[in-house]
Amino acid sequence: MNNPWNVDITAEREFITKNIIGTFIQKPEICPICETGKIGFKNNNSFNNPIQYKCNNYKCCRNISIRKDTIFEYNPRTPFSVLFKIINLWIVDSFNALQIKKKLEEDYNLEKVDSRFIYNFLFNCRRIIASYLRNVYALERLVNTNANQVVCVDESLFTHQDGQQTWVVGLINTSNNNIRLEIVPDRTELTLKTIIERHVGKGNAVFTDNWAGYNFLGRENSGYIHNFVNHSNGVFGLTSKIEGIWSELKTIIKKIYICIHGINFGLFLHEAEYRRSIRNLNNRENLNALASVISSTPLEFLLDEKDQYDINYDVSYDE
Repeated sequence: MNNPWNVDITAEREFITKNIIGTFIQKPEICPICETGKIGFKNNNSFNNPIQYKCNNYKCCRNISIRKDTIFEYNPRTPFSVLFKIINLWIVDSFNALQIKKKLEEDYNLEKVDSRFIYNFLFNCRRIIASYLRNVYALERLVNTNANQVVCVDESLFTHQDGQQTWVVGLINTSNNNIRLEIVPDRTELTLKTIIERHVGKGNAVFTDNWAGYNFLGRENSGYIHNFVNHSNGVFGLTSKIEGIWSELKTIIKKIYICIHGINFGLFLHEAEYRRSIRNLNNRENLNALASVISSTPLEFLLDEKDQYDINYDVSYDE
């Protein structure tokens, strides 16, 4: 098979053993085909699949790609070392897809790298992160009931190039700086009440601006302690913490994405939440954390390999 990446098969096999298996890929104990035989490894003379699984059941004896049922299955012709480099450049160095494309062309001495597979691979990574966070949020509130903690809440309007506008509600726990970001249809009282009750248990303090949609927090039966400030007077108080999140989002968009398609904006928000959760980790810990997320999250929802990721929209901001 043609080897456009010029990878050495032996070196690639060693790389997979050291950096992929046991981190991004967890070896199954039982053969997924016959469901009885035990799984071992078998060397293969292929640059993109130099190691395979081997079933020890003599009635099966199937060779199975280690990419099966993993994120790497969607890029079967790209070496693991290349995909690992893409992940590292993206999550550690905060490169966007075009920057990654140029880096790969330089490092592998290639005239042109097709950027579509980079877009699709990173899009799948983002979808895995989004699925992981949704599962976490379904089990864990930002603040539990009667935790005696303070949460700041604010909303921001993002305007896309085509004129479409997206409201986002942000919440930050002032004790640990963990955040939640949600796209909402509007900022009415009903919407804001639903979001706050979903993420913040009653018996805690909530800081907001003086937007009327938060008035329910001050009612006697709300269950919350409400404090608010008037932004129009230049007073921000604790709400400056959530205002800082909007500034952080803008920086990420400008540095990593340049522009974002409106339909993928939700994935961007989840990625921003995830990046914030790993902000205090070193480079190796960042990779290990993402490997744990990728290897533990079901992949049934991922895009077909033919799908493409379009990023032709620009984003501006109204707050």
